[in-house]
Amino acid sequence: MKRKLLAVMSTAVMSISMMFTALADTNEISNEAWWDAWTPAYEIKDGASIEFDIDVKGGAEVWSNVNAVFANVPTDGKTEPSADNYEGYQEYYVARGDNYGWGDASVTYDGGMASLDGNDAFIAMMADAHLDITITKTGDTIVYKYDATGANGTAATRTATITADTSAGLYVFFTGDTGVSMKVSTSETPALSGAGSSNNTAAEKDTTVEETTAKEEKTTAENKKENTEEKTTTKKDNTVKSTTKTQTSAKTDATENSGQTNPIVIVVIAVVAVVVVAGIIVATKKKD
Repeated sequence: MKRKLLAVMSTAVMSISMMFTALADTNEISNEAWWDAWTPAYEIKDGASIEFDIDVKGGAEVWSNVNAVFANVPTDGKTEPSADNYEGYQEYYVARGDNYGWGDASVTYDGGMASLDGNDAFIAMMADAHLDITITKTGDTIVYKYDATGANGTAATRTATITADTSAGLYVFFTGDTGVSMKVSTSETPALSGAGSSNNTAAEKDTTVEETTAKEEKTTAENKKENTEEKTTTKKDNTVKSTTKTQTSAKTDATENSGQTNPIVIVVIAVVAVVVVAGIIVATKKKD
């Protein structure tokens, strides 16, 4: 009986663990040219830190890898970041993977490319690398640090300390240059609803807002129809209907938030897992 109980508990824990792992926001982007694909933007609050895991396939130049863009307004990763598309859009600083960047800010670099044996060593590392990134904001100071490990065994740590007046707000998104592809993962939620958890390529950039809105309205209408049909079920099916309706509502929320996980879903799944475990335990006791 104890073995059966342990097996059931282990299965439940693994299921819940997989559920929380799925909460991570992941975006894959591929740049055919500079500034043609971006991740959505994430807010960096004062006194807070955010972390990213990035798998990057770099190009043949020192600038052909990860670029972190610090701006004053959020962007969705689909529409080109610019003042023409986002009201008041301005960039504080663009920090490339090597120790270079531009913007209306002061910056100092430490480590990274400077700690390697020349440009070729840096390019070779970034050709296929994993980056653990931490970004912290304290007042007007932004500390952007990455630990890079190349598939070739080379490793380097780089810290960029950026000073700028970020009182208007601070957001960060990532982009690459020609021939760069990246997989960017984080436990953070994109600053704009409807952004994130997607494969963002140059082709996706051409999707219009009208098409996206139409798809969302169609899905919402279908879900409302499902809810209406469920209300006609008999009293005998009330328990099943309640569960189905909850799942449908969770599906609607997921559609409207496009990639953001509703906390209600977490509660429902956790409750279901507990009920299942309890049921199996009772059944096992009766059998024994």
